Amino acid sequence: MANPEETLDKPKSKKVFLNHIDCFQGKNIGKFLSGCVVGATLDPAGADDRARAASVLTDDMKSNKEIYEIVGTAKDRDKPKPDFAKEIVQYDNQMQLYEYLVECDIIIYDITDDADQIPEAVWIITEMYSDLDKIEKPKVFILISTCMTWSRTAVPETESGDDMFTEDDYRKRKPHPNFKEHIHAEKTVLRLGKMNKAKLSTFVICSGLTYGAEEDRLHHLFKAAWHNAPYLQCFGDGQNFVPTIHIRDLAAIVQNVVDGWSKFHYIIAKDSSHNTLEDIVKAISDNLGSKKIKYISKEEAFFNSGVEV
Repeated sequence: MANPEETLDKPKSKKVFLNHIDCFQGKNIGKFLSGCVVGATLDPAGADDRARAASVLTDDMKSNKEIYEIVGTAKDRDKPKPDFAKEIVQYDNQMQLYEYLVECDIIIYDITDDADQIPEAVWIITEMYSDLDKIEKPKVFILISTCMTWSRTAVPETESGDDMFTEDDYRKRKPHPNFKEHIHAEKTVLRLGKMNKAKLSTFVICSGLTYGAEEDRLHHLFKAAWHNAPYLQCFGDGQNFVPTIHIRDLAAIVQNVVDGWSKFHYIIAKDSSHNTLEDIVKAISDNLGSKKIKYISKEEAFFNSGVEV
């Protein structure tokens, strides 16, 4: 007679693909999702409670629940597989990668840090849409893009006098010239997601500059402060506003989307701060460094090996 315990169905998992899970955003988002139970954000508790609950789940608590299984590609294939990931996808061409991805429930492409990923992401979503008749399980495709697709957009005037964009303004957005490929990818993903919503749901998360954890784009400022540099460098006059978001908050937004919580298909992911670059540099210098900053030109910035210009 079969053991009753052996006849019980094992908890199912949802397979989530993330590109470049060895890089800052992919690594932190993947690690966050690997500790989440599927549907946790659909609980009627408050948003803060949902995020907190997802962060303290133990292995025993997850053993009887549906979980997210993380797989992905690596930018550096020589790096070891992250502990949170089940598998690093190895492939020789895009078709091999695509054949793997159609077996995943959720596909997440982050194009904020590597523009070379844009053609791949666009090709994958286009191919997936073309094959919907052959695909049985519904797919969710999430594109993580950058607020630089808004950088040349005219700021709307509001009755309160606050200069703010909302998701409703996304059709008016105009990108920085260097980010035209990004906005094309955004539009392609959103357009294809409208064609057959029962089989393919698409989302674009427009992310501000991420900070936190081991740091990424702001790492050079923290490093200079930790090494007691005489001043921190501020590029230009520092008066440009920099939308920001903590990497864990971005990961929580991704969790909300994959759980099916979001009613919006275009999401602006930024915190409530309204800081200029000068504000950010000064805050780091005041709290960790010499309390001094130095304004440098774009030409001088090219000689700073720790910064991408």
